[in-house]
Amino acid sequence: MHDDILVKLNEMDSKLDTLLQWKAVHKESHKGINRDIVELRDTLFENPGLKSQVQTLMNCKHQTSRWRDFWVGVLKIVIATVIIAVLMWFMLLYQKEGSTNELQTSEMETFSEKGELK
Repeated sequence: MHDDILVKLNEMDSKLDTLLQWKAVHKESHKGINRDIVELRDTLFENPGLKSQVQTLMNCKHQTSRWRDFWVGVLKIVIATVIIAVLMWFMLLYQKEGSTNELQTSEMETFSEKGELK
């Protein structure tokens, strides 16, 4: 019986060596993974980490877009005002030309009436 146990232990010895080697390699690979995870966390979350830098950029973009929207609104108002002013100017010119034509017509009628009276 004692010999049977020794035979089984000798058979398991090679398998145990393989298992221990696999476990050692597995632990080493986990150390590398854990180190990479710690580096990534430091990069992402430590101050100033990537997350805080992205948040700063997003806040800056939000403020920039607010100012851009404000200036676009001002530009729209200025353009509308210029268009209305140009239209009013054209209408004023048209009205003056119409009244000038009426004056010229009435002057010619008056002149022709005076000419006929003589």
